[in-house]
Amino acid sequence: MTFWWHLTELILAIPLSAIILGVGGNIIGNVLQSWERRLKLRLRAEARHARSNPPASLHKEVEALRAEIASLRDTTTQYDMTNDHIVQRIEERLSRMETRLATRQAESRRKISRCSS
Repeated sequence: MTFWWHLTELILAIPLSAIILGVGGNIIGNVLQSWERRLKLRLRAEARHARSNPPASLHKEVEALRAEIASLRDTTTQYDMTNDHIVQRIEERLSRMETRLATRQAESRRKISRCSS
């Protein structure tokens, strides 16, 4: 084979390889886009599944928070009852003091009225 024959083959191979690479590049691009779409769909489905089925650790954490809130409610109820009891005792003491004061004032008036008569 002569030099010209090899040159002719080379000249013909350039457009042929350009066509093959162009079509092949298109095919490869389409395949990659298809994979990308599949991956996006799978990720969306997993995200939906994760939202509808939260992990067990999240359930445990929520239950722990509920228990803590219940404990805080009990504590505030106890403080509220204690405060009510304290206020009630103060009112009773005030009532007794007012009764004593009224009694003493009445006794003072009687003494004054006895002395002035």
